[in-house]
Amino acid sequence: MKKKIKDERIESSKLQVYKEVIYVVVAVLLVSLFKRVFILKQGLEIYAVEFTCLGLIILYIFLRNLWLGNLVRISQTVNKKVVFLSTILSSSATTFIFAVNNYNTYSDKYSGIFDWLFWAGILMMFIQYFIIFGLGFYFLGKNAMKENNLED
Repeated sequence: MKKKIKDERIESSKLQVYKEVIYVVVAVLLVSLFKRVFILKQGLEIYAVEFTCLGLIILYIFLRNLWLGNLVRISQTVNKKVVFLSTILSSSATTFIFAVNNYNTYSDKYSGIFDWLFWAGILMMFIQYFIIFGLGFYFLGKNAMKENNLED
């Protein structure tokens, strides 16, 4: 069985095209969002799709760079997958605790457990805690690298 040899120039040009497509999609979403908010003065219900798509694109770019190690410097002895999984689990556990508290406090404002406003709040909490824990693990990894450099 022969393996196909991929030319690095072709792969690089494909990645460049994908990157440009993302830039175009983000630009179109921003223009659409700007038009709906400032020119047409529409409510949140109308432009929620654009806002959600833009947020998901930004979240994906952040998570992918975090996964590849472009944003975080972790010492060589620590597995990046373990750090990423720890960030996800810590964020999920904290979000679950605050989501239960939120539903108990404001259950009269929701139409039920499947209310989109409740789930939007949970998503916002998760993103916030993911960033907080991600930055925390980033600084812990940075300190561990400094300590390893001082020991060597």
